[in-house]
Amino acid sequence: MKISIIIPVYNTEQYLWRCLESVEFLINQGHEIIIVNDGSTDGSENICISFLIKHPEIKYVKQKNAGLSAARNAGLACASGDYVWFIDSDDYVNEIATANIFKLIQEKESDIICFGRVEDYRDYQVKNPKSLENKVYSTGQEYFQESIMKGSFRTNAWDKIFKRSLIDKFNLRFFEGLLYEDMLFCLQAFMYAESVVTIKAYPYCYNLSNVSSITKRIRRKDLDVLTFIHLASDFIRGGQFKVKYESQEFQLLIFNWVSSCLMHKYAYLSFSEPEADYIVNMVMQDNIFNYAVDYCIVHNVGLRQRFFAKLLKFSPYWYKIILHNALELKKYINR
Repeated sequence: MKISIIIPVYNTEQYLWRCLESVEFLINQGHEIIIVNDGSTDGSENICISFLIKHPEIKYVKQKNAGLSAARNAGLACASGDYVWFIDSDDYVNEIATANIFKLIQEKESDIICFGRVEDYRDYQVKNPKSLENKVYSTGQEYFQESIMKGSFRTNAWDKIFKRSLIDKFNLRFFEGLLYEDMLFCLQAFMYAESVVTIKAYPYCYNLSNVSSITKRIRRKDLDVLTFIHLASDFIRGGQFKVKYESQEFQLLIFNWVSSCLMHKYAYLSFSEPEADYIVNMVMQDNIFNYAVDYCIVHNVGLRQRFFAKLLKFSPYWYKIILHNALELKKYINR
């Protein structure tokens, strides 16, 4: 069994060497490392070249800057492993936990292997999700339905390992030119997957100390999330899936997607930042999101979701205040 580790690189010189060193042990085990330099303008290219000289067997792709999706797709185009793992170049992996994951993959062959991540805030770390367990699911849709209801579903590509035959069979690729590209890719993968395994392990270390990260800036480009919820809705409506557009699981996915990616970031900022206010107003006008909000108000989707859906619908001002305080309290508790 060989795993292709795809690492897109764009201007992450401060963290890149740590990332590459963390996967170095996998080269000696016969796995495939693919580095895609997406037009870096800092010292990242020199680091990539130094690592390539040290390990000439790795694959190195250099392209003009085209974004994370294009870089991942370029990596997929030259991947030859049985499985594919996407690792962001400002993150890193834990060697012991990764080795254990790979052993279990050989024992429990599956279309998708899901695991946890360690969120690294520099001063402290948090394991997420806490409710992770070792379990085998007969289909990806079964996993999707259960994890949505448990609140453990994650739309990131990097805390999962995908069988390459699944990716190739359904020609799964990342939508280029938009942010939050993981969302649609992961949804499609789970709808098509014939088997999913979750493993209670935390090999992936997600770097949240990077102040230049895209998650820390205000920008209208984050509204790409709204494009993806429309693409996701069209995908579900057009497929013969057990998961339907009107299902509780899918409506919770839409509500949680937009809430976590946009409202958690911009709702409170909209009091003082015009750009944030613009983003929140655009969210409030979106018909797909509003349908999900209305759904959460009248269905038994969980106390928290129903509470915030009602606040957002009937008292946006207090929604922003209470949401901000709840998120700050969560940070304090995690520390």
